[in-house]
Amino acid sequence: MKPNMDLRLYARGHGVPLWRIAQEFGFSEQTMIQRLRKQYSKEDAEEFMRIVDKISMEELGHGSKKQEGARKCLNKATNGTIG
Repeated sequence: MKPNMDLRLYARGHGVPLWRIAQEFGFSEQTMIQRLRKQYSKEDAEEFMRIVDKISMEELGHGSKKQEGARKCLNKATNGTIG
C-alpha cells in the first residue's frame, strides 16, 4: 500500500481534492503529492485531517454522514483490507 493511503482515502471520503488541501497548506498540488509519498508523522497526519475536516465543513457543507463514510474508508485502509 502507498504511504499515507489512509490520508488520501480520508480526503476522498470527505470529497476534498488534494489541490484544495495543498492550497490550505500554502503550496502546490504537486508538492502535496510529493509529500504524501513519504509517511507522515502522527502530528502531520492530524493536521492533514483537521484541514480536510475544515474544508469539508466550511466549503462543501458536508456533515456527519460524509465524515462517517470517510472514517469507514480510513478503517478499511488501516486494517489492510484495501491493497
